[in-house]
Amino acid sequence: MRRQLKLFDILCIGVNAIVGSGIFLLPGRLLEGAGALSIVLFLVCGVMLIPVGLCFAEAGSRVDRNGGPYNYARIAFGDFVGFALGWIAVVTAIFSYAAVANGLPYYLGEFIPGTDKGALAHVVSGLVIFFLMILNVRGVRLGANIINFFTLSKLVPLLLFVAVGLFFIKPVHFTVPTGISAAPVYGLLLAVVFTYQGFEVTPVPAGETLNPARTIPLAVMGSLILSGILYMVIQGVIVGTGAPVVGSERPLADAADFVLKGWGGTLLAFGALISMTGYCAGIAFSAPRFLTVLCEDRFLPRAGAAIHSRFQTPYVATIFISVMAFVMTLFLDFEKLVDISALAVSSQFLVTALAIPFLRKKTAVTDQTYVMPFGIIVPILGVLVSLVFIFQIKAQELIWFVATIAIGVAVSYAYRLVRGRGG
Repeated sequence: MRRQLKLFDILCIGVNAIVGSGIFLLPGRLLEGAGALSIVLFLVCGVMLIPVGLCFAEAGSRVDRNGGPYNYARIAFGDFVGFALGWIAVVTAIFSYAAVANGLPYYLGEFIPGTDKGALAHVVSGLVIFFLMILNVRGVRLGANIINFFTLSKLVPLLLFVAVGLFFIKPVHFTVPTGISAAPVYGLLLAVVFTYQGFEVTPVPAGETLNPARTIPLAVMGSLILSGILYMVIQGVIVGTGAPVVGSERPLADAADFVLKGWGGTLLAFGALISMTGYCAGIAFSAPRFLTVLCEDRFLPRAGAAIHSRFQTPYVATIFISVMAFVMTLFLDFEKLVDISALAVSSQFLVTALAIPFLRKKTAVTDQTYVMPFGIIVPILGVLVSLVFIFQIKAQELIWFVATIAIGVAVSYAYRLVRGRGG
């Protein structure tokens, strides 16, 4: 595949993946639990994730191939860990893609009545998936451009809300409520951490990136820092304006209504629609890259790694991911979606941090390779932060995680068995 992706493209992939539904849903809960300290929570979480981000930055500069964390795990710990991580990433992407695509009609229904009900809702979800599939089959540049477009588009209503809201801020609202205990704030901290998920996908298209040893580290840390600043500013406007969003199911839209006097809710509903579409575009682009490397390395049928002769895209994997996502839209309800990605992403954090010492021994260093300062200290901090997240995972998610790996191993073993017999 040709190298066509520049720093701006990879940065948009990261920001698009991070700035998703969380910022549209979380501000009210944070305001209720921590008041003005909720702004600080975004800062603390961003700082906590810096060691993890630095681990992805160094790993991404050392491995010049699509697949991101899959490659780091396989090089460091062998085939089984690598396949397990890659398989989980593919399955989670399909489920998340389907669930978010199913949520799109609910927001579209506010602008086009009737599109959020019955068979028409499935048609809307299917058309979005089909449209994104065509774009990603026809070219890497097209797929990246659509992500760039939706990334910038989702930021417009958020930045407009911030720009207007700054004029309505009153210092009196920045008071720390009395009686705050550590336990609830700790619980909120963990919730905020997961709004930062997404920077881990920036190394996935490394094999199609220009100068990946420089581009990937800058994109990883850049997307993490830019998203953190945006989160703090948005929460600061909500706190400073005194917007009544405690207990709200759509706090950002209600805050925009309060600040922008009536039309803000419509603006932020449009922002949510754009954000969800952008999230789908990101998965439509990145998930086939995970699947392709599993097929290239013969864990799954080699046909899945086929590259289009004209467009130089992983067209078989793209079509497969799209078809499976559409099939899942017929069974997954957006409201019933459990955050099954929590353990999958946390496992990528943990394995990447653990892999750094092994990657340093097994990969060559060039003048473009990024090497973290302070030796082994930063990877150790990355491991500790990852474990904090993993220990919060519920038993139901752990069962799903183990069962999914078991299914993947069985499928891969059956394929290898058949291949070994000449089938």
